[in-house]
Amino acid sequence: MQPDSSSGLNPLKIVTKIESQKRKSGRISIFLDNEFAFGVSIETFNLFRLSLGQELTDKQIVIIQQHELFEQAKESAVKYLALRIRSQKELSQYLLHRKKYPPAISAHVIQYCLERDYLNDQLFCEVFIRDQLNLSRNGVQKIRRALIVKGIEAVLINDSISRLVKDEDQLKVALNIAKKKALVLKNDPKLRAKLYRFLIQKGYKHSVVRQVIQKII
Repeated sequence: MQPDSSSGLNPLKIVTKIESQKRKSGRISIFLDNEFAFGVSIETFNLFRLSLGQELTDKQIVIIQQHELFEQAKESAVKYLALRIRSQKELSQYLLHRKKYPPAISAHVIQYCLERDYLNDQLFCEVFIRDQLNLSRNGVQKIRRALIVKGIEAVLINDSISRLVKDEDQLKVALNIAKKKALVLKNDPKLRAKLYRFLIQKGYKHSVVRQVIQKII
């Protein structure tokens, strides 16, 4: 048997008051049956066309509140992405673990951002590689590991590295930073071992490291 609203088992709630929030610009307080029920953004308010005297079922209220949660999560995501380019995994972790949004809401926001190209793992991968090469002077192995942690697919990593990273450039950069390191470690009896470990930790391939050591020592 279906619940009958007239029997009082599932009564309708009536919108009895609507007012702008004083402390939060752009947000509106909704009162149901003369009691504060929830706050919504202008977007949510307009979407559901909330008005005085409107009757709402419990299901409708849940839908409105879920959409409002989506709007809040979307705003958080856009602000987060505006700071710098992010991977899809980074945004997902931010929404789930930092902001504590439910998985379904977070997934909805991720899809929203993907559809509008706010998220683009290929572009993120390319920007990250260039920054690591030019600013951090890291080798391809360290770059690859960092991209895996950030959730970039192996195929995408391999393709981007093959296009953007040249062995001769890696050798040139590794030689430059190794010479500076050697000056700091001059007269150290373990110079060779320490240079080797330093370059490996920076992410350079063993073949590149061996060539650099041969040129310096």
